Amino acid sequence: MEKIVEQDVWFVEFPKEENRDETLTRPAIVMHVYNETLQVLSVKVTKHGARESDPFDTGIFYWEDAYLRYPSIARISKTKLLSQNTLKKE
Repeated sequence: MEKIVEQDVWFVEFPKEENRDETLTRPAIVMHVYNETLQVLSVKVTKHGARESDPFDTGIFYWEDAYLRYPSIARISKTKLLSQNTLKKE
């Protein structure tokens, strides 16, 4: 597996907000790597616009440099601790 580095974009199975039993493959930003437990803190990325109700939604200015397909938003309030083996490059 390729080395996981903070600030990289990887693809993960994120639970849907409307139904946590269902997941959707989406890009996520690696915020921190916990090597001793092989876990990664990640932030949800979406192509949907920033929400006025969430002041932590942040636009990704260089989305093309991150190999994202669309202008994207980082939902900083939507973080998830994931096992490194759930991350994949697409």
